[in-house]
Amino acid sequence: MNKYFIDQLVAGNYITGDQHEKIKDWLNKAPFSLHWELRTLLYAGVVLLASGIGILIYDNIDTIGHVTIILIIAALCSYCFYYCFKNKLPFSKLQTKHESPLFDYVLLLGSLLFLTLEGYLQFKYTLFGTHYGLATLIPALVFIFLAYYFDHAGVLSMGITALSAFVGITVSPGMILRNELSEQSLIYTGAALAVFLIGTGYVLKVQDIKRHFTFIYYNFGFHMYFLCMLAGIFTLGLPFIYFALLIVGCALLMRYAIFEKSFYFLLISVIYAYIGITWAIFEMGMGYMLGLYYFVFSCILVIWFFLNYKKLLKLK
Repeated sequence: MNKYFIDQLVAGNYITGDQHEKIKDWLNKAPFSLHWELRTLLYAGVVLLASGIGILIYDNIDTIGHVTIILIIAALCSYCFYYCFKNKLPFSKLQTKHESPLFDYVLLLGSLLFLTLEGYLQFKYTLFGTHYGLATLIPALVFIFLAYYFDHAGVLSMGITALSAFVGITVSPGMILRNELSEQSLIYTGAALAVFLIGTGYVLKVQDIKRHFTFIYYNFGFHMYFLCMLAGIFTLGLPFIYFALLIVGCALLMRYAIFEKSFYFLLISVIYAYIGITWAIFEMGMGYMLGLYYFVFSCILVIWFFLNYKKLLKLK
């Protein structure tokens, strides 16, 4: 309950002025929640622990020995997964939350250790030989299974990342700036994977299977799709085809954002659409003065957007 909502109750004569003051006094004296701060620290601790194990191994590899290192990592990883399987809740298509706050972090640590163990075995003993794709496909399948079995969004993100690496895609805005995402086959593969992720998220959402994972699929999928379309615009022939596909994707994501009242998705759809429209306008040969007016006008639109996004999302 926030103060704006309380003021609305008073304005609508749903509560009296005395009740209003009592509620505001209770809110002012209520304890401050440290839930997300503690979760962030725990996640950071798990990542730092996994990183520290890797650094410790690297610095002492000559004195510890390869077999000992492998056995230690395998033992820690096995215990993490044993703990999770022992304390798991029955599988459900809906979101499940475990009673123990440590469960999610133990699963995350086990997944990171599994990745460390596999990478170490491949580096030292070439476990998969020259079949390097297996080194990313196996973690992808394992992590996606664990994510659904134990209902863990972080592990699902790791699985999607590994799946992207398997098909040769590591998409980021920096790749476009460094012209690393310029091969036609790479752009098409990235776009296909993006459509697959978006479609998977949509189908699972409609089937009501872990609907809360839809955000993760859409987040990875739409970012990858937009970056591939921008790469097509800047590096491939027939750029206006990729521009049209970019705008279609932005429109679809904007529609979803308004339906779900998601400011994040609305913002990224506007950002990518702005980049594409700016390119299209200047590609058509806009002069210096018209370009200056365009940026002034677009800045006004950006200010209007931030002032009125709640109306767009129907939050008021």
